[in-house]
Amino acid sequence: MGISAGGSKGGPKSEMNVTPLVDVVLVLLVIFMVTMPVMMRSITIEIPRDLEADEVSVVSTQVIVKALVDGTVDISDGVNSTNVQRPQLAKELRSRLKDVASEKTVFADFEDGVPWEQVVSVMDTIKGVGKVTQEGTNSVREVVKIALKKRDKNAAVPGAAPATP
Repeated sequence: MGISAGGSKGGPKSEMNVTPLVDVVLVLLVIFMVTMPVMMRSITIEIPRDLEADEVSVVSTQVIVKALVDGTVDISDGVNSTNVQRPQLAKELRSRLKDVASEKTVFADFEDGVPWEQVVSVMDTIKGVGKVTQEGTNSVREVVKIALKKRDKNAAVPGAAPATP
């Protein structure tokens, strides 16, 4: 740790002084340890809570839109089911969603084999169904949310081999 004066075995030898290096590394370590919790971001997750005995669950109407391979669209609300052509989708959805007072969510489902262009077109149509209202000089658009319908893993897919347990 320093310079040795040498001796009988040759000239002077120099050794690197590692003390400043260790000091710098320790300071950097402390800085990173302090700033790491600040850099970590938290993600808020909403978990449905259990209802109390005196609370009532609010059930809203589920609107399910299923695009078929033949170009038609099946619209269902759990009770009534209507098969319409693609151009009439927006009109039919507006009539189904006009009485929904809570958050408007449409569940979308697509048959296997529906072209990607039709998938995007149906989702754009669903998103555009929300009405625009004028409030003073500002226009406010009512948002319609899209949720993809989850398929049952045990359901048979047409044309697929049967699942084995």
